[in-house]
Amino acid sequence: MRIALETSITTFNNAGSARYALELLQAFQTTEIELLEVKVTRKFRFPAPGIARKILVAYWEYIYSTYSLPLWLKKNPVDLLHCTIPMPLQQLKRERNYKIVVTLHDLLPFSHPQWFPTLMGNRLRKWLKASVQVADHLIASSEYTKKEILNYLNLSENNVTVVYLGKKTPSNLAKDSQAERPFLLTVGTLEPRKNLLAVLEAYKLVKQQISFVPKLLIVGRKGWGETKLQTLITEFGLQDQVELRGFVPDDTLFALYQQAEVFIYPSLAEGFGFPPLEAMACGCPVITSNAASLPEVVGNAGLMVDPKNIQQLAMMIQRVLEDKTLAQELRQRGFVQAERFSWSHSAQETIAVYQQVLKK
Repeated sequence: MRIALETSITTFNNAGSARYALELLQAFQTTEIELLEVKVTRKFRFPAPGIARKILVAYWEYIYSTYSLPLWLKKNPVDLLHCTIPMPLQQLKRERNYKIVVTLHDLLPFSHPQWFPTLMGNRLRKWLKASVQVADHLIASSEYTKKEILNYLNLSENNVTVVYLGKKTPSNLAKDSQAERPFLLTVGTLEPRKNLLAVLEAYKLVKQQISFVPKLLIVGRKGWGETKLQTLITEFGLQDQVELRGFVPDDTLFALYQQAEVFIYPSLAEGFGFPPLEAMACGCPVITSNAASLPEVVGNAGLMVDPKNIQQLAMMIQRVLEDKTLAQELRQRGFVQAERFSWSHSAQETIAVYQQVLKK
């Protein structure tokens, strides 16, 4: 079985979908499949926002996906092409001598178009539709995502298989985060979907209820909506209690997970949700949303809240801070739940999808 794994997303960022591509690529190394990696460029990664990234994205969409990738596939015969993200694959017609599998991580451009700039939303929807038109099978990262695919793309259930993602295992000696302890932690790109304004409002309420509340660390790259976040921090007078750490490397992030009193993640929607899974693997008590895929990932190992209910979120934060027995119980449950997710298992289930598709 000769498989081409398309990993262009790793050129653009190292967020969830890029991590998926990298971890799957690594997990496949211990399997018996013959694997070829194909991507837009190997010269550099993560171009900064601006003209350079726009040029590279345009090249990826209009040159690489349309001409270079089909040409590469002609020169490098494979049994199956697996695209780790939706792509503009219109040139890859149904009449070909290889199969195509595409992983869809979420359908947010359809379900929540207001979270995307107009141009970006239009392009993402275009890529999703194009992928579905040529794919022989789809992989969804959660049951929630599968339901969204069936709902918005009008597909048969037989055309979609759920393969849960894995977790990156932290080192027992994770690099010291150099954060002043104790602290509360939330992680995510600074954008409305992550619901960070709700975290700030809940944090303010908790400070009104108990005498001492640890600092709040917010870790994540700049997105769109960070201006409102900064404004609210100032408005609430929390400049000395809330720290925006920006992006941190994995070793530092895992150290933060290990050292935090509680991890707060009231995201409005996730196709999977790496942060709460990684927090549980690091032994951090988790408070997260009862929405989208997050109940699938966290199970009964964390405290669930309505992400739009600020009072409930504040109450849960206060409970974990005041009840050390509960905090320890959540830590133990989290370790057990996190063990259910591994990249080796994800790789084996993905190979099973390949085998199923190639039999058709």
